[in-house]
Amino acid sequence: DHDVQMDEGIDDVNANTDAEDGSKNDDSTDGTITKHNNFVEQTGGVDLKQVFDKATMAWENSILPLKLALEITTNLCADCHAEERYGDDDDDGWNSDDEDAMEIVAQDMEMSSSNIIAAEASSCNLKENFLLESVVQSGIPENVVSMLTSLVSSLNLEPIPSTTTTDNGDEVDSMIQAGIEDVLSKVGMCLCNMITNLKTWRYTASETSSSSVNNNHPTIELWQLVCNSTKSAKDANCTKAVAGFTGVMVSLLRCDDRRDIILPILGNTYLNWMILLLNPLEKRNNIGSSKSNTKDGVVPVSEEQEEKEESLVNAVQMLGILCTQSHTLEVDEAVCKALLSTLQNNTESTTVMVWNEILSTLMDIYGMDDCYNDVFCKCLVLSLLEGSLLPQFRNYIKQLLHEQESTSQRSSGSISSGIANILRETALNVSRFIKYKRNQLIK
Repeated sequence: DHDVQMDEGIDDVNANTDAEDGSKNDDSTDGTITKHNNFVEQTGGVDLKQVFDKATMAWENSILPLKLALEITTNLCADCHAEERYGDDDDDGWNSDDEDAMEIVAQDMEMSSSNIIAAEASSCNLKENFLLESVVQSGIPENVVSMLTSLVSSLNLEPIPSTTTTDNGDEVDSMIQAGIEDVLSKVGMCLCNMITNLKTWRYTASETSSSSVNNNHPTIELWQLVCNSTKSAKDANCTKAVAGFTGVMVSLLRCDDRRDIILPILGNTYLNWMILLLNPLEKRNNIGSSKSNTKDGVVPVSEEQEEKEESLVNAVQMLGILCTQSHTLEVDEAVCKALLSTLQNNTESTTVMVWNEILSTLMDIYGMDDCYNDVFCKCLVLSLLEGSLLPQFRNYIKQLLHEQESTSQRSSGSISSGIANILRETALNVSRFIKYKRNQLIK
């Protein structure tokens, strides 16, 4: 009986407590509702929470079709023969360090590629040309450029503040910024294809190169727009947009007619800015050493790291294009030091593909007959390649291949056989380049 009475007493206490809590909750709810109603009255009867929710939904409903439209346009302007020309290569000959065997494979690859290109050149794809011309006539490319101009201005806007109607302002701001950055990245990819394949667009038509070159020239206008967009994206730490925009700059510099127009305006300001793109502020990363935070023996690669890698590769390509054209000794030395410094500092973004691009660029610059050998010797390029850079690069390749073999399934940290071929071919080319430069400098 005593136990029963105690239980009943406890039940009575709990009941009273629940009643009090319920009363408090009701008071709290009533207070929130009253506060919200008062706020609605203060705003002239407008419920800003509903307005905000509708605006967010409208944003989500508008951004998705825009992304899809850009993807479709990018595909419409693509080179439909690119996959045939740069398809996967047979990697049987790359499975050893036998340089003679690897050289035979490299020669076979070059001959095969030349045959494919020659076959394509002999057959004119009228339907493809008609499609690309239709894209130009539709005005779509101009709309893409206008979209770039309008969206870039929003990158450095102040974050959306939290208000009394919602407490997730930061989350919404992140959603909007991510959406804008994603669209800008797709704009970059779209412009790359347009610049490369739309031969009658006013920014790329060959006849525009004959006009007087000034800031109003279509090519200069587009170049400056993309450069300013890249700077804005970099200041806003939008890595995806930076990767896309630097890709557009590379596309412009690769076109002979466009490059001849752009290079004369590339003074020290542009050069220093391009070099700055090589210097992200990150911690050092030891190539060839064991890394932490690995899973199943493979180093995970984040999307942001891939975007930084792409930006660095694009920056290296731009500097390489600049130094394989007519340039001064001062420019050559500045670029050479920047490239070597990037490898020696070896940050997290200095991935194996960045190494591959820098080594290839150094060979392109100093493999020419009229290169600045004085700079090559002054910067100790040969001794660095032979003594540390090539061995490190080879160790990096071996490490990646070992990590790939140790996993049963390919993950984000592994590399494809096609990329492995490229890396091994570059290592082979560097070893041959060292022999070539050693003999050249002796003479």
